[in-house]
Amino acid sequence: MLKLRAKLLQTVRYFFDDHDYWEVETPLLSHDVAVDLWLEPFITSFEKTPSSTQNRKPLFLQTSPEFGMKRLLASGAKSIYQITRSFRNGEVGTLHNPEFTILEWYRVGDNHFDQMCVVEALVRKVFDVASHWVAEHADDFIAMQTPFPLNSKPFRQISYDAAFLQNVGSRVLGLTSVELKELAIAQKIKPPESLSENLIHKENLNDCDEWLNLLLAESVEPHLGKEQPEFLYDYPASQAALAQVRDGNPPVAERFELYIS
Repeated sequence: MLKLRAKLLQTVRYFFDDHDYWEVETPLLSHDVAVDLWLEPFITSFEKTPSSTQNRKPLFLQTSPEFGMKRLLASGAKSIYQITRSFRNGEVGTLHNPEFTILEWYRVGDNHFDQMCVVEALVRKVFDVASHWVAEHADDFIAMQTPFPLNSKPFRQISYDAAFLQNVGSRVLGLTSVELKELAIAQKIKPPESLSENLIHKENLNDCDEWLNLLLAESVEPHLGKEQPEFLYDYPASQAALAQVRDGNPPVAERFELYIS
């Protein structure tokens, strides 16, 4: 596994080098942290010592390299990538450990559709290398499932709203939290007590995002990427984080996720 991991990291670096990206490094520990409602950072502190000229101050382990890399873009960098470690407090599960390896990249001038093409090319390259490598070392990987080959069909693309219409029967962007709750009930989804309790007291934007995330996880995501890798794009503007928001009715965040089942 360590040899395969090293091979895949090498493949990723070759891919971005061939596409004229620079590899960069940004701080893991900083007095700033990316602002994201759904991510909780690890917090430590710089302790003043007798020889130090600085006072005690909080420091954050970075939840992603996004903030630091966008500073480099603002300083004139054009195409950059980074393979690094990130840290997210309270996350232990199938998606993240508290500390994990992350790949992040940016290219000035690209929109999210351009970057979907980059992701598809990268995924195809990684799958191809992994499949051949595992096949060549079959005796060492008796218990490992060989990565399934990707066919030549383009990856599918579906907008966030269209995915809900297709799988839930309703568009959801612009709905209130009460309307989203009714949609969840119609889907026979039992909402967490915290969500229902919030609606008793007040309705706010965060409630809408929590309902949307619940509906997405329960009724939409299980159907994505089943026959062919699939991009979900144009998320609610309230979930943009640092992504660009495109004006419209309603506005949407130009971000995407790839699903491979």
